[in-house]
Parts: sequence; structure tokens; C-alpha cells
Amino acid sequence: MPVAIPDATRGARGRRQRKFRAVRPSRAVQLAMRKELLALAEQMHVVVSPALKAMIEAGDYEALQAMLNNLREEWRLRYGTRARRLAGQWVGAANAESKRRFSEGIKDALGVDFAAIFDGPAITQAVQVMGTEAVNLISSIPDQYFQDIQEAVLKNYMGQPLPDGRSLIDQIEETYKVSRERAALIARDQTSKINTAVTQARCEELGIETYKWRTVRDIRVVGNPDGLFPKGSRAHGNHFEREGKRYYWRENPNPEDGIRNPPEDGPPGWAINCRCTAESVIDIDKLKFV
Repeated sequence: MPVAIPDATRGARGRRQRKFRAVRPSRAVQLAMRKELLALAEQMHVVVSPALKAMIEAGDYEALQAMLNNLREEWRLRYGTRARRLAGQWVGAANAESKRRFSEGIKDALGVDFAAIFDGPAITQAVQVMGTEAVNLISSIPDQYFQDIQEAVLKNYMGQPLPDGRSLIDQIEETYKVSRERAALIARDQTSKINTAVTQARCEELGIETYKWRTVRDIRVVGNPDGLFPKGSRAHGNHFEREGKRYYWRENPNPEDGIRNPPEDGPPGWAINCRCTAESVIDIDKLKFV
């Protein structure tokens, strides 16, 4: 059902464009998923590690490799079942929080509650796509864990030194540490990506085509010449120089207007470890459902 913009909003001179505060990813959702993924990694390591250490001490490398292959398949199946459940909870919670914050921003900017029209086909599709990606990332944790251990076993068998002079048993513990770090990164990074995907879908369903790029303006912003990461890369561009600049969510249909096309590394919050956000620009004349 169409929703009317208040007359005062429509007629405000010089206010045909509005900005509303950026929709930030939910830290509560991120921490909840981090806890779940770390618990899964710990459960796997607690079960697997003693069996591997016993086989290493026995010195039977052929049996050790066979055990690793079997354990890898077993934990792939275990994670697969849990991954689908966790991914659904994760994407659902991130989307719900993003919807709430987006609704508040729209209401502040226009004085209208658009919440009833936010669950259209584009949003449903974004949730499905990000859900599939979340399943794949969760399932990758045991795969990477066992792959790293198998590589360490092979190097040890070939008489090649392991990093920092570690023993094979010590390297297994290091692999677990890396798995925990990777699980935490997945929770943080994917929560940001889910938020970006559903925010873009909501904007596009309402006819909000552009946004202003906002960084957190600290020394960790990639590209900051006085910061920790003064140079960008293809995977994570120079976000420092994008501060305050205006971009289209999709390819610019009117190159003459001077608004930039989407960056190669994606919108704010998409590149790995990106903490930037999109400050949406509302063109009242282009709003849909009005």
C-alpha cells in the first residue's frame, strides 16, 4: 500500500535530498556468533587433539594420515548440520537488527515509518544469498583446520622444519589457535557483510540509489597516510580517500552527474575487516512506494 510523505517534508525548500545516519552492523550479533563459532572450534579440537597426539607419539605416519582423512570427513558432516542452523540464526538476527536501525533512520529523516514495506523480493534474496555464504564459511573452519594439520604432518615426515622450530604436537596447538582467530574474523567480517547486503537491498527497494562513504576516521582506516595501513590493495582499497564522497550502489546510470560508480572492493563494510558505513542519500523525487 502506498505511503504518503508528509507535505512539510515534500515542500521543504532545498531539502529534496536527505541523508540519514548509517546503519551499522550489530556488535551483539557479531559477539553471539563469535561465541558459537569458537565453541564449535574448541569442541572439535578437544575431541581430535588427543587422538592425533597419541598417533604422532606412536610414529605411524600412514595411520595418522588415514585418521586425519576420516576425522576431516566426520567433522565436515558435523559442521554441515550445525552450519545451516547457525547461519539461519545469524543472518536472521543481523537482518532484524539492520531493519530496526534502517527504519529508525528513515523515520528520523522523513517522519514516516516505512517498516511495513521492507521485506520485498530484493531483501529476501539478499538474506538467502548471505545465508548460503554463511554456511560455506562456517563449514570451512574444520576443512582449514585439518588441511593445515595434514600439511604440517607431511612436512614433519619429509624432515622439513615447522615454523618457529615447533614440534608436530606444538604445531597442532598452533593450528587450533589460528582456527580460533579465523572463527572470530568470520564472525566479525560476515556480520558486516550481511548488514551491507540487506541495507543495500532496502535502499534499492525504496529507490535510494546513492550514499556517502563514511570511515571511522582513525589510524586503522586503510589509506590513512599517518595510520597503520597507509596503502590500499585490490582486496581492500584506499578507504581514507573515500570519506565523504558519494557513490551509487550499482553502476551510475548518469555518468555526467559526477557521482562515483561502486568501488572494485565493494560498498562500505564489504572488504575484509572494513569498518566503514554508508550514509544513504534520499532523493525524495525518486522514492518508491510513495
